[in-house]
Amino acid sequence: LRTLLLEKAEHGSGTTGASSALLHGGLRYLPYDAATSAVSSREAGIIRRRYPHLAGLRKFLWPVYRGGLFGLETVESLLEYYDIFSASRGVGPHARLTPKELLGLEGRLESRGLRGGFSFEEWAVDVHGLVSALIQEGCRSGEARNFSRVTRIVSRGGRVEEVEAVDSQGLESSCRGRLVVNATGPWAEETAGLAGCRGVRLSLRQGTHAIIRLQAEHALIFSEKKGRYIGLYPRGLEAWVGPTDTAFNGKPEDARATPEEASRLVSSLRRILPGLPDEEPATAVGVRPIIRQWLPGPLSRDYGIYDHAEEGVDNFLTVTGGKLTIFRVMAEEV
Repeated sequence: LRTLLLEKAEHGSGTTGASSALLHGGLRYLPYDAATSAVSSREAGIIRRRYPHLAGLRKFLWPVYRGGLFGLETVESLLEYYDIFSASRGVGPHARLTPKELLGLEGRLESRGLRGGFSFEEWAVDVHGLVSALIQEGCRSGEARNFSRVTRIVSRGGRVEEVEAVDSQGLESSCRGRLVVNATGPWAEETAGLAGCRGVRLSLRQGTHAIIRLQAEHALIFSEKKGRYIGLYPRGLEAWVGPTDTAFNGKPEDARATPEEASRLVSSLRRILPGLPDEEPATAVGVRPIIRQWLPGPLSRDYGIYDHAEEGVDNFLTVTGGKLTIFRVMAEEV
């Protein structure tokens, strides 16, 4: 297939670029969406074998404190369940640690009330390197244009006839193809609307990370003051803290972190790392494209593929939802 990719900004600069940079199996949603966790774990193993120079093992520490939301036995039950997928991820099983062992690995941890904890492994990935590798592979049989924003999708006789775009210099272009795929993440509902298709419905969620100056050897799992579990993710001389998960209404490009969000993330981290320097953190913001659910409950990270032939446009598909780790599965099904 000869392909053309149109990207309105820099490749990977949207939700992908603001992610926690992990190829993980979905520990957070394992209790209610185990099918996605199983697929994600398998894909994490495949991607890290296919791009070994872009993925490295990251040890996570999960300290458990007296009075915390979950006790040692509850956390271990979850990690034992997660161990079912450890072989497919290409990692070892979790380990239970005493307070002394935890403090030996991370001496900056708050020792008061520390009951013990756990360690487990995930794959950290260079997300921009991964996107770049995929773009290069795709360009063997096509072309990729960034800073080329789609402005109009022209449909006639039940088919998309052409797609119009404008680049950063204001120059307009038009292209044609047998099939058009809308893979625009949180913009998928808006992009489908350019072709007059209204079947895509998303519940957008904003994810904010605080970025602090901190050299950390290990990642951490801990809870926000409101009880939701978040992480600290080392990235060289910096560490990312988060992400948040809040409802978002508006255009994804307008997403901004509030000072309160960043402050809440850092103050939550200070509860277990009390010696953090007192400085204003930077932030990174992304918007998750979550498929809209009509029943209450935890939001699934599954993906959806919409064949707009059902709406009268028979060479137009939308794929959205999902997450970084399962991009191959989404692409193969498309």
